[in-house]
Amino acid sequence: MRSLMILQTGFPPDIRLEKEISALNQDNIEVVLISRYRNDQHVSYGARVKVIPVVNKSSFLARIMSVPLFFSPVWVLKILHAIYHENIDILHVHDLPLAPLVIGIAKLLHIPVIYDMHENYPAMLMVTTKQKSFIKHYLTRNYKMAEYLEKYCLSNATALIYTAQEYYNLIPEKTRSRTYTALVSNTEVVPDEIPMHPHKNPDDPVKLCFVGGYGNSRPLAPLVEVLLELLDEKRFELSIVGKGENENRLKELVEH
Repeated sequence: MRSLMILQTGFPPDIRLEKEISALNQDNIEVVLISRYRNDQHVSYGARVKVIPVVNKSSFLARIMSVPLFFSPVWVLKILHAIYHENIDILHVHDLPLAPLVIGIAKLLHIPVIYDMHENYPAMLMVTTKQKSFIKHYLTRNYKMAEYLEKYCLSNATALIYTAQEYYNLIPEKTRSRTYTALVSNTEVVPDEIPMHPHKNPDDPVKLCFVGGYGNSRPLAPLVEVLLELLDEKRFELSIVGKGENENRLKELVEH
C-alpha cells in the first residue's frame, strides 16, 4: 500500500510526520510526501519517505504561486500527478489550509483520506493574527472561514488524527461515532527506559526541557512564572529548544 502525505510547509524537520512515517513503514506502507519545498536535512526516527517538493525553495515567484490554499491550482496539479504516477492508495493531509482541497480530490477519485489536525487551527489564527491586510484577513488568516472549512473537513474525512484529548472533545459527537480517530502527540520519541543518574544529589536543580515553537498561541511565560514562585522550595533549570515570539519577555522574567 502507498500513502500520499500532503504537507503545507517544508520537510524535514517535523517530529509528528517522522513518527507517523516510521510507524507506517513498519507496517509495510510506503509513504510519498508532497511538501511545499524540501529541506536539506536528515530524516530521523528510521522514517523512509520519498519527498516531492512543490516548488524550488530558491524561487520567490514559485513560492508565492505555491501558497497552500484550498483552491490552489499548483497543489491540485502536483497532487493529481503524484496520485497517478506513484500509484497512491490513500491520501493523508496535514493541517487545515490544504485539507478541503485534498478531501475534494479524494471524493472525486473515491480514495480514502485522512485529515491530520496538528492543532486547533481556527483558534491559533484567532490568537496569532495581527495584520489586517485584505489577503491575510480574508484568505489565509481568516479564523471564521477556518472554522467553516474545518467543519467541512471533520464531516467528510475518512479518518481523523488529533494531537490531544482537548482537541478530541471539540470533534462533534456524530463525527466521532462514524469516523475512525487516532491520537498522535506533537512530542519527541521517549525511549522505553530513561537512563537515570546513579549519584544524583537531592540539592541539584530539577531540569526541564521544552522542545518546539512558542509564542502567543503557545506561551511559555506562565511556566517560567510558576517556576519562579517555587524557587524557595527547589531550584530549576529550564532549557528551551526552539524559537518563537516574546523571547525578551522570558529573559526579563528570569533576570528580575
